[in-house]
Amino acid sequence: MTGTSCSVDCHRPTGNAAHCTVCHQTFGGVTGFDGHRKEGRCLDPATLGMELRGQIWKRPMDENARLRMAALAVAGPEPVPGTSGNPGGVS
Repeated sequence: MTGTSCSVDCHRPTGNAAHCTVCHQTFGGVTGFDGHRKEGRCLDPATLGMELRGQIWKRPMDENARLRMAALAVAGPEPVPGTSGNPGGVS
């Protein structure tokens, strides 16, 4: 089956997201998109272990990623080495 034009109801990808014009699912990145296509067919992302977050299919985070995200939510991002840590660069 070849791709078709998407309707206005399709989620428009931004950033690294990828949208399939065949099954009209949107993925968090190219890896998930590529993983759902086998032998020219679309596979159900849920059966591949992906999770639907909002309107985007994503791979679940492993425990280390969950811990990093939790730490960022509490402490905020760490400054980049060699910078003042100020977003505007003013000390």
